[in-house]
Amino acid sequence: ATGWCADPEPLRRAFGARVLGALPGGGAGAVEVLRGLAARCAEAYRSADARALGAREPALSAAVALGRLADPGAVPELLGLAGHPDPEVRQQVGAALAGLVPGGDAVATGVLVRLSRDPVPRVRDWATLALAELPDDTPVVRDALAARLADPDPETAAEAARGLALRQDPRAVEALAAILADGDTEGPARETALAALDHVADPRVRTRLEWTLPRGH
Repeated sequence: ATGWCADPEPLRRAFGARVLGALPGGGAGAVEVLRGLAARCAEAYRSADARALGAREPALSAAVALGRLADPGAVPELLGLAGHPDPEVRQQVGAALAGLVPGGDAVATGVLVRLSRDPVPRVRDWATLALAELPDDTPVVRDALAARLADPDPETAAEAARGLALRQDPRAVEALAAILADGDTEGPARETALAALDHVADPRVRTRLEWTLPRGH
């Protein structure tokens, strides 16, 4: 699999990355191999010959594999893929960075803020989830989350509200109430909102939200 990651054929590089990401613990040296592949993919998509180099499949597989192995050392290479033209790659970068970015990493925070404004809903959703999971509680993080409370994608809005609830930001309260009252009663956004109630410190507010029923019920 390590050899495949350096193969001239893009699909073989992608397959090698998937194999390394699926091995228990990734196998010896897997993270370094995948970091190298991700770095080469980032360089390829920035070049004029990105399409000819087959940058999409290896980049996607590298992001997925690095997300599974969850090594914080791979954050720089994942950030290098954040501007990839393929939205599925950007989505997997956001997913891989969730819970992986250390505190105080202003560069990673800035990249996640940018991804949280992506035109593709699933990219915004995962980037917002990753923002919510950051260990930092700064105005930059809070304002980026607050900017997504009115997102047209309900899952993104719910992740933003959860992130604010984790930080005891009062802007989460009405956003959670709106999701619980007006959102899809069976959708993942409602599940996220209900999980966020555990982080509402005021017991009276939490009880009010817990008793918020969907309109019409």
